[in-house]
Amino acid sequence: MKKKKGTQLSIDSPNWLLIIIVLCFAAFIMVSPQVYLHSVILGNDIMFHFNRFYETYMQIKTGNFNFFQSLYSFQSSGRIITAFYGADFAYLQGLLLIILKSWFKYQLVSSFSCFFIAGASMFWLTYKCKVRTNIGLIIALLYMSSSAVSYYPIAQAFTGWGAALMPLLFVPAIEALKDKESPIRPLQLAIPVTLLLSTHLLSLVIGILAILPFYVIAFINTKNKLNMIFRLAESIGLTMLFSANTIIGFIDVYLSNKILSPSPISQMLSQSMSFSLEGNSWGNYGLVFTAIFFAVIIYFFLNWAKTSLTSKVIVIVGAFFMLLSSKLLPWNSIPHMFKFVSFFQFPQRFSVIAFVLLLLSFALILQESKLLKDVDKKYYILTLLCALFSIFNVYNLMYDQSWHWNTNDLTAAGNNKSSMVEKDPQKLREAFYNKDLNIALKAIQKGTPDYLPVQKNVESSDVLKQNPYELYTNQIINNNVHFNKTVTSDSKLRLTWTNNSNEESDIQLPIIIYNHSTVTLNGKKLTPNEIKTTQIGAAIVTSSPGKNTLVIGYKPFVLFKIAFPIKILSILSTIIYVIYKYKKNKN
Repeated sequence: MKKKKGTQLSIDSPNWLLIIIVLCFAAFIMVSPQVYLHSVILGNDIMFHFNRFYETYMQIKTGNFNFFQSLYSFQSSGRIITAFYGADFAYLQGLLLIILKSWFKYQLVSSFSCFFIAGASMFWLTYKCKVRTNIGLIIALLYMSSSAVSYYPIAQAFTGWGAALMPLLFVPAIEALKDKESPIRPLQLAIPVTLLLSTHLLSLVIGILAILPFYVIAFINTKNKLNMIFRLAESIGLTMLFSANTIIGFIDVYLSNKILSPSPISQMLSQSMSFSLEGNSWGNYGLVFTAIFFAVIIYFFLNWAKTSLTSKVIVIVGAFFMLLSSKLLPWNSIPHMFKFVSFFQFPQRFSVIAFVLLLLSFALILQESKLLKDVDKKYYILTLLCALFSIFNVYNLMYDQSWHWNTNDLTAAGNNKSSMVEKDPQKLREAFYNKDLNIALKAIQKGTPDYLPVQKNVESSDVLKQNPYELYTNQIINNNVHFNKTVTSDSKLRLTWTNNSNEESDIQLPIIIYNHSTVTLNGKKLTPNEIKTTQIGAAIVTSSPGKNTLVIGYKPFVLFKIAFPIKILSILSTIIYVIYKYKKNKN
């Protein structure tokens, strides 16, 4: 941050193997309660994400691929989840399930990976900012043990995976401020944007909002403004090519349907961050991070004149998002003034930017103190102790969550109690150890209404007032008894049932209809407009006497057919180009 005449900051050469070992060891410490308690943490969002990954697992296993419909998960309801929510990452998790074969093993590996990748990406950010290895490693340990990351292993909230990748987004953003001649390197920006887009869209939205000031200032400072615009267009183009299936799939469903908006949080203030002397958790920054963040901000103001522009932007943006995530703002009133804010639901989600940027600022301050021999060791040891404290704070939180697994109330780690179908604790435990992954999904069935289609003449707010969780439970989960569902060879859903009366009658089916759905009822093709639907898109058809069969598929835009080839060719071409450039520069 502060520059001294005659003094040049240099970066040492990291021992990459040692760094990987340290990060792996820290990640293992944090997941170790699950290992020795042999537990699965049944957090709030576990069943939603386990259903997502079971879908891709079964599609890979059977070869029945359907990017849109849920053929095997979510009660085989045909609802669309994958196209809305990190499709590439979901298929990667499905592949992981093929290898691991149980939910217990999967959760261990997934949580460990989230911690490790968060630490690795944060270390990479500090490395690219020329922070010394020992300082960068401690900052990485602090970040990977922050609540922004640990909320995935602790409660299966997917913002944790977004946080694990978020530091990568700031590497090109900071480079843009430093390089006035060529602020944007298209590939360097496109890769982290693609990774976040393929993992967690909301994290990408927050990340884009955070890097925007970096690029606005870079644009003001550069003399090559036209070149920067062209480079930005290249970055956007590359991202679109790398994410062709995700973007086209999302647009296809979203533009052709009215999708149920997320449930608004009436008391957003209760979902914001506090500053406290406790351990860091989802609801508060805790002693370590509160002390670090305020120390960084105070140092920044005391050294304003001597601080570089890059450091100023890093601190100001980090402090702004810290404020945005906190109870210092009247969060119960803000959504009434700006309705779009309710889209974010939980102000805590903004804290990820504060963790990334204020920890990076702290690293840069420590980098300066590295030049002051008399305070170097004191700062280093104190920061190391903070990192250890933070790691063992997560260890304790993981232990508390894991402990519930071996009690009679396995669901106490989350809010799944009312969704339990299997009431016997031992049988519920066995379900998550079982190699038949579907047993666990049948044991807990949660009525999550995310991304369901609502009728054109009905507002989402009206459906939300009717409790869509209960609507889904009644119309889909509890309505499966008299129907037989199978997957056809061309990856469609076949639903059969018997009408025992001698007359035709209307029946509500446990299947979701979208405007691009293809429907065949008893051999007759129907358009979605010919089918009545409920408030959440469940089909209502006329049931003939005797056996009835409905086959439902999905026909996206024609452009979607070439999305995967475009994506694969773009990635392969880029890899070949990078290898070519590397060899050329080496020679």
